[in-house]
Amino acid sequence: MRSPQTEEINQQLQIVRLGEQKFRVPEGYAIPQGYAFCHPQLGYLGFKDKPNLPYTPVGGKQALESIMAEGGFLNFDNCIWVKPM
Repeated sequence: MRSPQTEEINQQLQIVRLGEQKFRVPEGYAIPQGYAFCHPQLGYLGFKDKPNLPYTPVGGKQALESIMAEGGFLNFDNCIWVKPM
Protein backbone atom coordinates (compact mmCIF):
# COMPACT_ATOMS: atom_id res chain seq x y z
CA MET A 1 0.00 0.00 0.00
CA ARG A 2 1.35 3.40 -0.98
CA SER A 3 1.25 6.30 1.42
CA PRO A 4 -0.26 9.60 0.25
CA GLN A 5 3.26 11.10 0.18
CA THR A 6 4.54 8.22 -1.98
CA GLU A 7 1.61 8.62 -4.37
CA GLU A 8 2.30 12.36 -4.64
CA ILE A 9 5.97 11.77 -5.45
CA ASN A 10 5.06 9.08 -8.02
CA GLN A 11 2.70 11.50 -9.76
CA GLN A 12 5.45 14.11 -10.09
CA LEU A 13 8.12 11.77 -11.50
CA GLN A 14 9.10 12.46 -15.09
CA ILE A 15 11.04 10.21 -17.44
CA VAL A 16 13.96 12.20 -18.84
CA ARG A 17 16.85 11.42 -21.15
CA LEU A 18 20.31 11.85 -19.66
CA GLY A 19 23.27 12.98 -21.67
CA GLU A 20 24.97 16.18 -20.59
CA GLN A 21 24.38 16.00 -16.84
CA LYS A 22 27.47 15.36 -14.72
CA PHE A 23 27.19 13.63 -11.34
CA ARG A 24 29.90 13.69 -8.71
CA VAL A 25 31.46 10.31 -7.91
CA PRO A 26 34.55 9.49 -5.80
CA GLU A 27 36.77 9.36 -8.92
CA GLY A 28 35.58 12.78 -10.14
CA TYR A 29 32.38 12.80 -12.16
CA ALA A 30 30.26 10.52 -14.33
CA ILE A 31 28.00 11.31 -17.28
CA PRO A 32 25.40 8.52 -17.32
CA GLN A 33 23.50 7.75 -20.51
CA GLY A 34 19.95 6.55 -21.01
CA TYR A 35 16.72 7.44 -19.25
CA ALA A 36 16.01 8.19 -15.60
CA PHE A 37 13.27 9.39 -13.29
CA CYS A 38 13.44 13.04 -12.31
CA HIS A 39 11.38 14.87 -9.69
CA PRO A 40 11.06 18.66 -10.12
CA GLN A 41 12.17 19.46 -6.56
CA LEU A 42 13.98 16.35 -5.29
CA GLY A 43 16.18 15.62 -8.31
CA TYR A 44 16.99 12.30 -9.98
CA LEU A 45 15.93 9.05 -8.38
CA GLY A 46 18.76 6.72 -7.42
CA PHE A 47 19.32 3.78 -5.10
CA LYS A 48 21.50 3.54 -2.00
CA ASP A 49 23.68 0.80 -3.52
CA LYS A 50 24.89 3.23 -6.24
CA PRO A 51 25.13 6.57 -4.44
CA ASN A 52 25.51 9.77 -6.46
CA LEU A 53 24.10 8.26 -9.67
CA PRO A 54 20.55 8.22 -11.02
CA TYR A 55 18.81 4.91 -11.66
CA THR A 56 19.15 4.03 -15.36
CA PRO A 57 17.62 0.59 -15.93
CA VAL A 58 18.90 -1.81 -18.58
CA GLY A 59 15.43 -1.78 -20.14
CA GLY A 60 15.70 1.98 -20.68
CA LYS A 61 12.63 4.11 -21.20
CA GLN A 62 10.35 1.06 -21.54
CA ALA A 63 11.37 -0.20 -18.09
CA LEU A 64 10.61 3.18 -16.53
CA GLU A 65 7.27 3.39 -18.36
CA SER A 66 6.44 -0.08 -17.04
CA ILE A 67 7.10 1.05 -13.46
CA MET A 68 4.79 4.03 -13.96
CA ALA A 69 2.09 1.89 -15.60
CA GLU A 70 1.98 -0.19 -12.41
CA GLY A 71 1.42 2.93 -10.30
CA GLY A 72 5.03 3.80 -9.54
CA PHE A 73 7.02 2.85 -6.47
CA LEU A 74 5.48 1.33 -3.35
CA ASN A 75 7.85 3.36 -1.15
CA PHE A 76 11.12 5.22 -1.41
CA ASP A 77 12.86 3.59 1.57
CA ASN A 78 15.86 2.34 -0.46
CA CYS A 79 16.02 5.39 -2.71
CA ILE A 80 18.12 8.52 -2.70
CA TRP A 81 17.73 11.74 -4.65
CA VAL A 82 20.73 13.01 -6.57
CA LYS A 83 21.36 16.28 -8.34
CA PRO A 84 23.85 16.97 -11.11
CA MET A 85 26.95 19.07 -10.52
